[in-house]
This record gives sequence, structure tokens and C-alpha cells, in this order.
Amino acid sequence: MKIGDTISTTAPFSASKITPSDYSNFDERYEPALIGTPIPWPLATAPSGYLKCNGASFNKTQYPKLALAYPSGVLPDLRGEFIRGFDDGRGVRPNQALLGWQGSEIQSHNHSITNFEIRGATGGPTNAWFPSANGISTNNSGGDETRPRNVAFNYIVRAL
Repeated sequence: MKIGDTISTTAPFSASKITPSDYSNFDERYEPALIGTPIPWPLATAPSGYLKCNGASFNKTQYPKLALAYPSGVLPDLRGEFIRGFDDGRGVRPNQALLGWQGSEIQSHNHSITNFEIRGATGGPTNAWFPSANGISTNNSGGDETRPRNVAFNYIVRAL
């Protein structure tokens, strides 16, 4: 929407829900996104004038404005990835480059049991406390990655 535009009182979609056919006229109903900006997209194929962020090379002569955002001529591969804000001098992730990829990681932490009680005849005092921090582990549980809840979309970029 631009300054001076009037607001329509009729919805451009079905009254009950947005359907996949509503997305077919994406360029006609919405102000285009900035060239090169990743956009979540709910369909398997990108609309005309857009490319998937799948790590593919693109023709810099055919898409010169896209080449300004991605001078290497390669789109980022965002399949199965989360986008994270660039540190830009804040100090949270100072070693991650702009458009840099990071593998999965769990913040360093530990678990220990510092003391436990043994009751009965042990050759020493009865009901004594014995410190222990070695040889104790927990059972593993969970999946093959650490992640927040999520919904999968394709990421696309406007190329023209």
C-alpha cells in the first residue's frame, strides 16, 4: 500500500479462508517485495519473477538487481534452515559472517549429582554421605536435532 491509496472494503480472497488459488495472483495483489529479500512461501513452486532459496546459481546478467544482493550469483540454501538476525557488532554472535551458515549446537552445560546417601553396613560409618561426581549418566531421549516448534515453508526471493 502506498500513501494516497484507498482501502477497499472487499476482501481479495474467499470469505472463509485463503486457498492455494489465491496465491496464483500474488504479484497482482500485493506490493512486490524488495529484490533479494527471502519470503516464506506456502506452495511448492515459486510464482513468476521469483526464485527458490535452494542454493542454486542464477544468471547475474539476467537478474542484475538480484546480483546486487547476492554478488556470488548463488542464492542462499534455506531449505530446512531458520533465518537468524545478523550480529552487526552487537556481540551476540560476533564470528558469524553476514549470510554465514552455522551448524546445530547445544549451549555448553553439565549435569552432576554431588552427594548421595548409602545406608547399611559398608565397612564404614552407617548412614554416611559419600560425595560422587563420576560415572553417573542419564539416558538419552529425544530426536535427532534441537529445534523450536515450527511450520515448513519454502523461502523465495523476488528476482525481477
